[in-house]
Amino acid sequence: MRNGARGRIPRLLIPCLALFWCACGDPVERGIARIVEGGEGVEEARLELNMAKARAVEPLVRALDDRSLPVRARIDFVEALYRLHLREEHPAILPALLRAVADPGPGVRAAAARALGNLRRPESVDPLLQRLSVEEEPAMQGEILQALELMCLDENRIDLSLFTASQVDSLTARLLRMGAVERPDSLDRERREWLEVVADHMATDAHQLYLAADAEGAESLLREALALVPGSLNIGQKLGRLYYESGERRRGLEHLAALGMVAAARPLPGPPAIDGRLDDPAWGGVEPIEEFYQCIHRLAPHPARGRAEARLGYHGQTLYFAVKGYEEDTAGLVADATRRDSREIYKDDCIEIFLDTNHDSRSFFQFIINSLGTVADDADGAYGEGRSWSTQVEIATFVADTFWVAEVALPVAGLKGAAFAPGDVWGFNICRVRTGNASEYAQWVPTYGYAERPDRFGYLLFE
Repeated sequence: MRNGARGRIPRLLIPCLALFWCACGDPVERGIARIVEGGEGVEEARLELNMAKARAVEPLVRALDDRSLPVRARIDFVEALYRLHLREEHPAILPALLRAVADPGPGVRAAAARALGNLRRPESVDPLLQRLSVEEEPAMQGEILQALELMCLDENRIDLSLFTASQVDSLTARLLRMGAVERPDSLDRERREWLEVVADHMATDAHQLYLAADAEGAESLLREALALVPGSLNIGQKLGRLYYESGERRRGLEHLAALGMVAAARPLPGPPAIDGRLDDPAWGGVEPIEEFYQCIHRLAPHPARGRAEARLGYHGQTLYFAVKGYEEDTAGLVADATRRDSREIYKDDCIEIFLDTNHDSRSFFQFIINSLGTVADDADGAYGEGRSWSTQVEIATFVADTFWVAEVALPVAGLKGAAFAPGDVWGFNICRVRTGNASEYAQWVPTYGYAERPDRFGYLLFE
């Protein structure tokens, strides 16, 4: 019996010793142990570790590197090290996070990739690209691409200046290989966006060639970029503009028209009645513009969710526009601006018309119209009180249960003496802003997050 009692003593002491250690041991080690154990106290331990100082780094790094510990715990250690790095920038943290990108646990790898993306350190690029080159888990591929995007994000656009030329080549090769295998839609969109970014980077180099009077080299590089992203509206537009601006006007217009970026302004048989009804015979032969894209900071095009139709034509020296925006219920429209040139009109459901009358890709006229028929107009995006310019424009709107219409007559002489003749080309874009029933800025030709970019407008061809 004495032997049996002697055998039971160590087993009885184990929980007592554990409790004594938790109560009296190092608080960092105690927090790590609680997280490894799981259950009650984990959330408190996370908070304590997230607020720990530099002395917590080495124990956390050891725990993260110990692959015998549970994956859920090591994910918490990644988060704690990331937060520590924000405060301490300890030299041991970044290497530990880089090692964790190759961890056997997908959750640990993903957490490490997110942390590295947020830290935005250039020395993380190569390890992330190397991991991407061998990673087969789609979710993890997406995490790496998103981490790289965070690292390269500059004012809502991805800037590849952080990458060396060889790193761009490595990324491109992996993206192309990923395209050979069926992937989830979200990952394929991410992959496509990155290819658009690489292609746009090439387009920047092509523009420099064009400025150096090497139009042939610029065209060759743009075609190479287009091969990366077949059907790209961004690269396709740049190639069409290159043709147009280098003297191949017809070729440029045909190329842009194939992309849906040339609007034909046809002569109308007579001036339509401006009443917002669209039943005037003058509109009978006009084909509407029906394809619109979201104005977002993405180079891959995203079709607009809201349906709209835009018509245009001319009679004499007056341009006519009609835009019909569909809604499930127009009772939800926002229409608060009632004063001409109100600065608040952009908060309403409205349409916008942009005209670059001298087609210099720098200047433009802008008209914003809400469902009440209120208008704000000015040049170069400076509408509002204190404006320096305004012009005569006739507007009528009509609101039905499931759509609303804005109809506009614009004498172009009021655009600082502008005039047009058949064959002339202006820069042009038309947009629809949804506020009440949805939050969406839709445009005929995408300008990638900034509407007031005349260098990105489509072309208005007077027939």
